[in-house]
Amino acid sequence: MSTQTLAPSAPVASRSGLLRTVTRRRRTLFPAAALVLFAVFAWAAANRAALFGARERSDACTPLRPACDAAFVDLMDADAAVQYFQYALMLLPLLVGAFVGAPLIAQELERGTHRLMLTQSLSPTRWLTAQFALPAAVVTTTAAGCSLAAAWVRAAARQTTAQNAWGRWEPSVYSTFGIVPVASALLALAIGILVGTLVRRTLPAMGITLVVCAGLGALVTWVRPHLLPLRTWVGHGGYQLKGEVWMLRDGVVRKDGTWLPYDQCHAPGGCRTGTVFEEYHSADQFWPMQGVESALLLACAAAAVAATYAVLRRRAF
Repeated sequence: MSTQTLAPSAPVASRSGLLRTVTRRRRTLFPAAALVLFAVFAWAAANRAALFGARERSDACTPLRPACDAAFVDLMDADAAVQYFQYALMLLPLLVGAFVGAPLIAQELERGTHRLMLTQSLSPTRWLTAQFALPAAVVTTTAAGCSLAAAWVRAAARQTTAQNAWGRWEPSVYSTFGIVPVASALLALAIGILVGTLVRRTLPAMGITLVVCAGLGALVTWVRPHLLPLRTWVGHGGYQLKGEVWMLRDGVVRKDGTWLPYDQCHAPGGCRTGTVFEEYHSADQFWPMQGVESALLLACAAAAVAATYAVLRRRAF
């Protein structure tokens, strides 16, 4: 790549010149993001159409006829297709980190093209800020659009199939619904940029970012139940909670007052005490939990960005 190709039309040191230069260098992000959003919403529209079509055929058929069996199978297949759609959206942070964040700085350092920018009276801090700002805006818009598409499909699934499979607490729904997917994508972007700055090689940075983001995703899923205090219900009968709840632990209260989870009731009749307990997150905790988790993810993203700035200040480029 020649220096003439990289030279901006306005002084790079100026704010407008820097913005134009970075926008031109990262212009492929815009069609890529548009293509992703188009594919996601097209897939969502196809899933919704399949769900409503199968539900309509199932409701119109007469029981005990072969057509009813076929309609029921179609409804199950449509429901499974929506689940695959949700699982695919769960991969968005991994793809953002590996294919957007990791190459962003690693390619510049690997090819040496960053030196031209840093000779234009630019500090490494301003250079990194400009490099990060545009992809962050594109990633935020794309992740928000994917979250809306997931909510759109979920609404159709809840109208046509068993609602228990589409509660907001389900991992495939929670991770792709609301504000959490936006925060997850920004964290993955920040991690990719940090790894690329440290490794300085594109392909190794992409691989390491995939592993780190996958590990963080598993850690967040494990920590999630503990983000807010559990609600507790003790009484007779059990399973009488209202609304969408996330049941985490339930069992019986023994005569000595100790609590015994159902999976530990090995003795015959050991769970027939009449009094049960349930520990859960209630429906009104959903959005506060999303807020807490998103705040933690964004704090980790800010820490990753700060670490990247520190690396740039201490390394000679």
